[in-house]
Amino acid sequence: MNKLIDKDLVDRVLVEIDELEKEYQACQGLILTETDLQANLFSRLKRLFNDSYETINRGTFGSPLHTEVKFFDQIGKLTMVPDICIIAPEHLSIYHSVEFQLEFFSYRKYSSKRFEIGGDAIIIELKFCREQSGISEKHIASFQRDINKILKLQELVRTRSQGWDRLYGIFAVFNKTNSGKDNFDNFHKRNYKYHQIETVYKTGNADFSKPENQREQHGFILTSHTAC
Repeated sequence: MNKLIDKDLVDRVLVEIDELEKEYQACQGLILTETDLQANLFSRLKRLFNDSYETINRGTFGSPLHTEVKFFDQIGKLTMVPDICIIAPEHLSIYHSVEFQLEFFSYRKYSSKRFEIGGDAIIIELKFCREQSGISEKHIASFQRDINKILKLQELVRTRSQGWDRLYGIFAVFNKTNSGKDNFDNFHKRNYKYHQIETVYKTGNADFSKPENQREQHGFILTSHTAC
């Protein structure tokens, strides 16, 4: 059976991120929030998979694609939550742990998540910068925390599986404008050594410097009350 989670799938995900950037540039009101970004990418990624795959439990089916799946940290707390996670359903159980106890010839009980996942996976962290001024050092600090989270998760998965399981990481930044890209480039250079994480920059190319984007288009001013 072909492996579902591999570098080829990572590359296909990166292509979908490229395509989402093109769509965003053509429709700059497409993404207003980070949740919008997550939803749009999720919708694109869903096309890469069949409707369902059999899980570790015969006759029970599941999806490879999920959002905000919690992972255990180094002290066993469910604090590590990537935005999007792609798993191999053959290593998923909604009934019990995926760890087998030879002495009892049964699976262990599962955690408070009420499901457990093993095997290889892809985690995706997304950031959306909506500021007119673009990416600042404050954003960079937040980006670095996400990179560190991915690295920590990769190490935890590698250690707990004794090297059998691999966690691929993707970190994608969507910038409403193209301002502050130099800050991102410096951040990327500092993290380039982490080859196990694909780090990408995307922009909507919104241009606040154009006079036509700042003035009323019909020669008179209207007062508009926002609903939210």
